[in-house]
Order: sequence, then C-alpha cells, then structure tokens
Amino acid sequence: MIELPGSLRDLVIERVDEELEVTGADSADAWTECVLAGLEALAEEMEEDIGENLVSKLEESGELEQSLSNELSEAYDALSDPSGDELIRILERHCEVAWINEDGDDEIAKGFMEADGYQDEEF
Repeated sequence: MIELPGSLRDLVIERVDEELEVTGADSADAWTECVLAGLEALAEEMEEDIGENLVSKLEESGELEQSLSNELSEAYDALSDPSGDELIRILERHCEVAWINEDGDDEIAKGFMEADGYQDEEF
C-alpha cells in the first residue's frame, strides 16, 4: 500500500477531469493518459523523494505485473465515458492507494476504504 496526502486527491481528480474535457478522450488509452497527467500534477505537489518516483512507487505498491499505463488501459477498457473520480477509484484499487490525513492521525480519507467496501458512518 502507498500512502498519499488526502488533501491532494481532489487536485488529481480535477486535473483528470480537465484532461478528459480538453482532449475529448474516448478510449482506454486516452483515459490512461489523462490519469497520468493527473499523477504528474500530484507528483509536483508532493515531497521530492516520492513525487519524482510516483509512478514506479504506485507500480510497486500494487505489485503490478505490467507497467501502470498498460494495467490501467486494460482496467479502463470496459468503461464508457468515465469521470475523473471513476478513473482514480480504479487506480486506487489497482495500486492499493490510501489517502491519508497529513495531520498525523490515522484517518484514511475517502477512496481506499470505500474500495474495500467500508462505508462512512454519519454522526
């Protein structure tokens, strides 16, 4: 599992949505390119040691059998007009991403726990 700053999850989704709109992406390979652009934006906002190697760290985290781009293209193949959020959720499952609260507590942000079937409890 790789832990990423929860505060940046929305940034990634926004960037992916922008790429989807600007490029008119309509295939699994094009959607993958949009996600990679979102990950590039994420990497720029992160600590140097993780950000510079984000894609390889995601590949290691998910113990992928092939490159991240190939893995995502295959996973996205059955989709029809996905949103950035949908694409990132698939990335989260494949790469075992946990979006964490940077304040140091163990609260795991939306995304990873939902992918494992957990539901937020309303108080």
